[in-house]
Amino acid sequence: MNIMKSVFRPDFKKGDGLVTVVVQDKDTKQVLMVAYTDEDGFGETLQTGEGVFWSRSRMGRWKKGETSGHTLKVYEVHIDCDNDALLYLVTPNGPTCHTTAKSCFYRHVVASIPLDPAPKEMPSDKDEMMVHSRIARGCEFHNAHVLLKQEG
Repeated sequence: MNIMKSVFRPDFKKGDGLVTVVVQDKDTKQVLMVAYTDEDGFGETLQTGEGVFWSRSRMGRWKKGETSGHTLKVYEVHIDCDNDALLYLVTPNGPTCHTTAKSCFYRHVVASIPLDPAPKEMPSDKDEMMVHSRIARGCEFHNAHVLLKQEG
């Protein structure tokens, strides 16, 4: 990894010593995981070119893949406009999620917000259906496809 001096440094003070890291596959652009890192982990990532993070549950630093072998080769590091979030563009060596899924974002959220217009009845012969709806978000409306699951 080519390490260059930069005026853009993460502000670890804002997040009690941690910053959020979004990890994205550099080729497919798929978001693989979201994690945290501390200042030492960030420095180690820059020095080694491999993702080093902070585990809030274990209260300690960990190198992705230290037990599984599924490391993350970091090619680029981007910082947000507030200096409190990072984006790592990586090539994963195997699955990223601890469940062995390629990405930690393999599950879909089932709608629990009011839909306008609400479907009058659900098809009885399907377990799920896609509903095109307008979802209110403040003063704006966004088009969205919402996955609805039937009970029973």
